[in-house]
Amino acid sequence: MTDDVINDLLSLELNNTPLFQITLDGNRKEHNKVKFTKNGRGTYDIIINNIKNALKAGIPINNRLNYTQKNIDSLIDVLDEYSELTKEERKNLFVDFQQVWQDASNQSARNKALKLASLYRIHSCQVRMDKRLNRGRCNNDMENQATINYNGLVYKCTAIDFKSDNAEGKLKDDGTIEWNNRCSRRMEYRFGNSNCHSCKIFPICHGGCSQVMMDGGNINSACLLGYSEDDKNDIIKKRIEYILENRKAVY
Repeated sequence: MTDDVINDLLSLELNNTPLFQITLDGNRKEHNKVKFTKNGRGTYDIIINNIKNALKAGIPINNRLNYTQKNIDSLIDVLDEYSELTKEERKNLFVDFQQVWQDASNQSARNKALKLASLYRIHSCQVRMDKRLNRGRCNNDMENQATINYNGLVYKCTAIDFKSDNAEGKLKDDGTIEWNNRCSRRMEYRFGNSNCHSCKIFPICHGGCSQVMMDGGNINSACLLGYSEDDKNDIIKKRIEYILENRKAVY
């Protein structure tokens, strides 16, 4: 995200300004434990600087904050990093709290994230938090989406290990992709099942993550996410409360 790169991006004749999703895994100390260069140098300061450069140039950033029980308390420090930005620059900053899937059952971490989200909103950040109340389909379920690894193997999900067994295709010499049966199975799963289609929360749920469905292996189950009728009623109630509180039907 050097000045030259930003200027080149802004000079492209695109219908919309390019949008970046950039992730952090905690404050400087926590993030640098898991994301560092091949020489062991932490990447936190580089990433923060890139985010701020982009925002100052008017490029929208979705800053995904991956949280767990171990790093959730440290994410308050990330808010301080944006204190120098003007209110106008922060309008292009979207903060997306995402609980790491291995830690997803930890309600204590989620409760802390909800409180942090409120604090970020107070400081003029646009926060994306509870997507289950209005879950858009994952980009990975789009037919023409592809995540291409350095070795030419192609994946549909970025929240898995990039092992050959998880690949859903490979990049051919002519630039086309040769998809495999794993990708075909995902395309079958991505729109849920007949139970989903008749469910009262399907318009705000969409059946959930196709990766979860594939891992579960039972697309014909009554509810792919395991929601009871009480759970569904609670989701509807929270959705209505959110719309009334925020006066808008978005995240």
